[in-house]
Amino acid sequence: MQLTETINGITIKDFKFLLPTGRSLMTLPRVIANAEHGISRSRLSSGAVDVTRILKSAGFSAELVGGCVRDLLLGKSPKDFDIATSATPEQIQRLFRRCRVFGRRFRLAEVRIGAELIQVATYRSAPGTSRRSNRARNISATGKILKDNNFGNIEMDAFRRDLTINALYLHPSDMKIFDYTDGFRDMQEGVVRVIGNAEDRYREDPVRMLRAIRFAASLEFKLEANTVQPVAELAVLLRDVSHSRLGDEFIKLFFNGHAYSTFQLLNEHAVFPILFPAYSDSRGIGMGDRAVDWLNLLFQDTDQRVQRAEPLSMAYTMAAILWMPYLSAILERRRRSGNKNHTILPIAENMLTQQNQRIFISRMHGYRIQDIWQLQKRLENESPGRSRVVHDRSFRAALRLFELRSNFGEADASLCRKWVELRTEMMEKSQKKKHRPPRKRRTRGV
Repeated sequence: MQLTETINGITIKDFKFLLPTGRSLMTLPRVIANAEHGISRSRLSSGAVDVTRILKSAGFSAELVGGCVRDLLLGKSPKDFDIATSATPEQIQRLFRRCRVFGRRFRLAEVRIGAELIQVATYRSAPGTSRRSNRARNISATGKILKDNNFGNIEMDAFRRDLTINALYLHPSDMKIFDYTDGFRDMQEGVVRVIGNAEDRYREDPVRMLRAIRFAASLEFKLEANTVQPVAELAVLLRDVSHSRLGDEFIKLFFNGHAYSTFQLLNEHAVFPILFPAYSDSRGIGMGDRAVDWLNLLFQDTDQRVQRAEPLSMAYTMAAILWMPYLSAILERRRRSGNKNHTILPIAENMLTQQNQRIFISRMHGYRIQDIWQLQKRLENESPGRSRVVHDRSFRAALRLFELRSNFGEADASLCRKWVELRTEMMEKSQKKKHRPPRKRRTRGV
């Protein structure tokens, strides 16, 4: 595609703002035929294909985009199939009976086809291509995007996406991929690269830093140098992101089977203490070697649980992450007061209040975290054969933390084994009850 002064009304100056660092303006887009990328049509969602077909028959353009194309290229089964289109949310809603439009900062249409939910997004334009008055309303003084509902075309949409590997468009009709940002080459080379100037893009949306790190860890890709360079300096911008949004990111970062490698990158680039303030507090333990060793052990165990298809708990994981600074705060309080029996409830509440300002912790999870912490003392001091702690709703999660502490050399290993044996016996008894055949009812003779 030969570029002159403008492309569909976008100036070359605007494209320079959005182009991946070091990439040429003269090769847009690259069209990758099915013979080159090798994605089989049978792997596409039938619902998503139907949605694109209906949109096209109504005169709109529509393509599969983002994570589904990335996963298909990696040979994975996508969790979701997202669609980008020239139709506005209202036009989409008029075409599909089972459709809802939602979102304020980023309006989306969600179409139900059979049992499938397909998200359909209208092509967006980058904030830098809007008129000045509109830009002032949609961009904060620090460069953060407040609203992202400026509609555009496919070229604009490609350049406003965060990473090149997420900016590939697949046309189900002919199975061609349209690549405006060299994302296909980055997929082949195993590189995570931000589209455009990384510092500007992170200021627009600081969560992009977490996304770059998450994809690099989960895909085992390299972080491109210009993509990673500003992260340590700009990580503080995450403090301005809503705690509910960071709560969603917490699940994506640590419950995907790559928590250990994710933590390595978060720690290496000084992001982890921003997400967990207890590790940045000068009065706390900081990110010393012992804290890093503890978190390495925790996240390795988390990944093993994912591999075994065992359930993960927000409350347990957060309790384990914060255990070291929580224990440090208790010891510091006792040292200052000289009272070993000093109440620890305010310490737990203060720590959770501080953490909740950064990552959302529901009230229910907050209570469960405190239970897990408080049961540690009972597990240390009570006899497994006589204790009633086994009936506590948080017993199993508390014992998991006790096991982790035992593996770390912080708790009595022999006592831990006895608790684990008791838990195993309880689980076996529970399974036998579940599989016990129902008793036959005796009937009276007539």
